Amino acid sequence: MSGRRHRDEGFALVELLVTSSLALVVLLAILGALDVFSGTSSATARAPIAEETARATLRQMVDDLRQARVPTGETTPIDHTSTGATGDLVAAAWLDDGTAAPRAGWLRYCVTADGRTLVAARRYAAAWPGAPGTCATTSATDPALGWVARAVVPGSLVPGGVFTFTSDACFGTTGSCPPAATAVRAIGIRLRLQARDAGGRGRTIDQSGTVGLRNRP
Repeated sequence: MSGRRHRDEGFALVELLVTSSLALVVLLAILGALDVFSGTSSATARAPIAEETARATLRQMVDDLRQARVPTGETTPIDHTSTGATGDLVAAAWLDDGTAAPRAGWLRYCVTADGRTLVAARRYAAAWPGAPGTCATTSATDPALGWVARAVVPGSLVPGGVFTFTSDACFGTTGSCPPAATAVRAIGIRLRLQARDAGGRGRTIDQSGTVGLRNRP
């Protein structure tokens, strides 16, 4: 009798293995659900950040180009821009150097070779200081001595063109587009950013604007 009671009150090895297996299955299901929820939450959280980055960068680019100037001996702020290169824009502009009066200089917005990073560069100089070289960040910190470049949209651009150029006879990709720099009347800007988590989930952020070169001669 005492032996039977002992067997009734305990757990058989088979019962213990079945219970452990069921617990493991339930635990794996819970962990899987948490992983999906975490990935979705991450993508959802990153989307507003990417959108604000795109909006702030576009606003800065527009503000910069509104300060465009025509240097002595040139006919447009973008004389040194190839309008066939929609990922690279160089313009003469009035730049803020922290003093009361703006300073004559040059700005550049370009896309790196992989198409994923937008770089902003500046240099103080009244006349054309020479080509800025490869689109990349620099360690320089003084725009009076050379081009100072930093990544403003690091690694999240959707590869493709950023700039379009409009003249009186040319818009987009029609006619004789792209126009020569001397004929450009307006510059279109389109920033497309990808907000993705490690699992590849996310969405594309799209911001666009246009700046007219009203101060042309």
